[in-house]
Amino acid sequence: MSKGKVVKDNITSVSTKKKSRKKLSKKKLEESAGSKKVKDDGVGFTLMPSSIKDKNTLRERAKLLSQTRKDDRNKHKAQTYFEVALGKDERYGIVRDFADEVFSVESITKVPFTPSFIAGVISLRGEMITVLDLNEMFGLDNCFGSEYVQIILVSYSGMTVGLKVNSIEREAVYVDSELASTLPGKKGFKQNYIKGIHQGKVALIDLEEILSDTDIIVDM
Repeated sequence: MSKGKVVKDNITSVSTKKKSRKKLSKKKLEESAGSKKVKDDGVGFTLMPSSIKDKNTLRERAKLLSQTRKDDRNKHKAQTYFEVALGKDERYGIVRDFADEVFSVESITKVPFTPSFIAGVISLRGEMITVLDLNEMFGLDNCFGSEYVQIILVSYSGMTVGLKVNSIEREAVYVDSELASTLPGKKGFKQNYIKGIHQGKVALIDLEEILSDTDIIVDM
């Protein structure tokens, strides 16, 4: 009988230890705090962060993950661009999604004491628009000699500018994953203004980068 009692005591002891471990496990989960409720033996506890700092961290991670997925999709999304002629015989691309209008003007009003890549300003429906000379911006020979100036009006994030080009050659399609790395530039060339090279000959202009640069705006 004494042996049986010892066995019973041992079983009771083991069972108590298991319950102790369960409670400890719940306590750790409760410390992680959150909104998702989980029930075990009638006891509720949470799995998601509850502190403001932890919630903000989780929110930032979700935002970053969402942007990464969006960027991955864009890498395989076909986009149309205008292939434009610059310099003597060079080709650059202007993504069509940024373009609002294409038109010609007889002249551009020069603005004193501005960088050489700012061709000047034009008046469009009562609004003064800064015009950028892409030949000057990318350090190309300015061989433009036409009577009229070809302008592509582009906008992004509330900013609108005109891009002066020699001519518009055609429309073409690309995807980001097809673009090759940019090559070392010429004098005045801004590497961060180019997204990449398409088909080995067309330099795709990064209009988001250009239109985010406050240095290109002329105060009137």
